Amino acid sequence: MNQNWGSGNIKDTNVEAIKKEVTLLIEDLQNKVTNIIFEEKYKTLYTTSKGLYNLTMKDGSDPNFDKASFDEKLDKMLYYIKKIQEANITQETASQEIGQILASQYIPQCK
Repeated sequence: MNQNWGSGNIKDTNVEAIKKEVTLLIEDLQNKVTNIIFEEKYKTLYTTSKGLYNLTMKDGSDPNFDKASFDEKLDKMLYYIKKIQEANITQETASQEIGQILASQYIPQCK
């Protein structure tokens, strides 16, 4: 089952496939599915984006999981990956912009 996720290089990452697998994984976690081996069902996500897989497993299992906030951050990151792939932005610039967005959300602002 080759879903053409890529080599781990951001230039050939299949952002649509990542979004789909993360969405399905969250659904399984929220529905408390227990009769599967997650690493096997989501093998591609697990092997190509282990950090995202682990984050999704941790956050998606939390009873206070804020799916809207999680989806917003995921969409933003995938958006930047797509822009890098289309050569509309450099990886360094994307990283800086994402860092600024996250800093403004999580670091208290001086008034």
